[in-house]
Amino acid sequence: MRLQSSLLLAAALVSCVGTENSVHSEDVNGKEYASRRFGELGTINKKLNKKLENASVEIDGFLVNRNESSAHRTIEIIKEYISSREEFIEQILILKTNAPHLRNLSFLDESRWNKELNQTKKELSKLEQVLKLYQMLLKLNETSEIANDVIKLFKLEGKGRHLESAIKLTEELVQEITSFIQEVSVVQNFIISQNLTEVITSIWIEQLLDIQYLENLLKNKTEDLRALQRTKIPVVINIYIRPSLFVFIFVVGLAENGVLITIFARYHKIRKYRNMIILNLSIADTLSLIINLPVTQLYESVSSWNVSPVTAQIFMFCRFLCFGLSVFSASALCLQRFSTTLKLSVRSGFIIRQSTKHDSIILISAVWMLSIAFAIPHSLYGCIYFEECFNTNVELNSKIANDLFLIDLIGLSLIPVVVITILYWFTVRHLKRRALRLPADLPEHQKAYQRKILSRSKNIMTLTPIVFAVTSLPYYFYVTIDSFMGSDINSLSYTIIKGALYCLIFVNCSFNPAALYFTSGTFRRYVRMHFFWCRRKSDKRIKQKQTQRVLPGEEDNTMDTAL
Repeated sequence: MRLQSSLLLAAALVSCVGTENSVHSEDVNGKEYASRRFGELGTINKKLNKKLENASVEIDGFLVNRNESSAHRTIEIIKEYISSREEFIEQILILKTNAPHLRNLSFLDESRWNKELNQTKKELSKLEQVLKLYQMLLKLNETSEIANDVIKLFKLEGKGRHLESAIKLTEELVQEITSFIQEVSVVQNFIISQNLTEVITSIWIEQLLDIQYLENLLKNKTEDLRALQRTKIPVVINIYIRPSLFVFIFVVGLAENGVLITIFARYHKIRKYRNMIILNLSIADTLSLIINLPVTQLYESVSSWNVSPVTAQIFMFCRFLCFGLSVFSASALCLQRFSTTLKLSVRSGFIIRQSTKHDSIILISAVWMLSIAFAIPHSLYGCIYFEECFNTNVELNSKIANDLFLIDLIGLSLIPVVVITILYWFTVRHLKRRALRLPADLPEHQKAYQRKILSRSKNIMTLTPIVFAVTSLPYYFYVTIDSFMGSDINSLSYTIIKGALYCLIFVNCSFNPAALYFTSGTFRRYVRMHFFWCRRKSDKRIKQKQTQRVLPGEEDNTMDTAL
């Protein structure tokens, strides 16, 4: 605070006190009274100027060190000074009234003191307003720091309650910045109107009064608030809608595959060697549902937590082992259907036909070994799927992640789609030829029955590669492109697209048992007998079919051609 004018006044008072001996009164008592009062006023003025000096020292502490205590002490001192100076001016008026001959002394010029007092009041008002702004700024910074901490916590844990707190704190921050700008505008107008730009000033006070900076800050925080509000919908989807879809898919898929596994466990007639690959596929789908739905939901919730490298490796190995088992078992089943339907076992080798225990073990073992080999790279670099480990070397880990996503796209989607499509195309073509080559001596109702079975199998086999392509290709294409291009994981589009495509992957886990149910009369009959309590009705249908003529081996191969 610049109080030079006040200090100059103090020097003037000292010189004025020296003129005390020049006062003349009409009588001795009047002269003594005037001299005594004049001296008292000089002493009072010295004390007042001492207060101004103390105020100058205190305000330097506020301007240099931003010490609020110094500002408060300065305000108290100046308020006392103003009160004393007002009494001082009143004493001057009394003295001039009682000693008219002293009215021409500059020391007793009350207009001079009033002018200095008004300037001091203006400076005090600026100081109070600046202090108020500074206190508002401290509160604003505190709110901003708390909001930033909550936002970081939300980004780490992704919990809805953290998002609600972040939105609420950011709204408060925007309101505080708006109020702060209004206060700064009022202070700026006051300073300019009262010509106080050169008093009580420093670099940080100039920054405090910088409205342009505050407006930019308000704009940024408003954008942050809108981004958080947009994030609220994805969070609701991740917390409520996506888990609900996972639960639905998990329950349906687990129930269907559980029925299939139960049928295999309960009825010995179905446990034929050529049907073991169907059981293996059902087990693989069940494991995939268990690992890649509830556990993955947990992983998405805690992926930013601290995990040991061993835990990360075990988890990612199990996750991609289940993916591989489901995909490669479906491909192996397609190969088996192709071999069984076309009867190429003699020309193409024993491993294709799968009609013996030895051959089934070899094919299932091959599926497991291939799945293990596929899961090993993901296990070795499993730690990069967790944020803390990924951030240790972002550039290297990004390249590794891109390579792994590319392997997933090729190994779990592109190649299986091509293999399944080609093999099922040949199988369907042979089923069409087979439907046209039914024995001529077969009764018409038997021909219609055989054509119905073959047509149903043909339709399911035509639909299977389409379903597999629609459910697997979009997800792996999206995550691969996203790994190279990058996107905001909290955006609405990312949440909806990835969540929907991820759910599509597990449609296959529910599609395979359903397809078997609609195409295999044997499986459908056992399901009804075991789960729908239709044993008597089914027994009657069995007796009726035993009287009918069927193609040799057709009923036994129903489950072979089901999927």
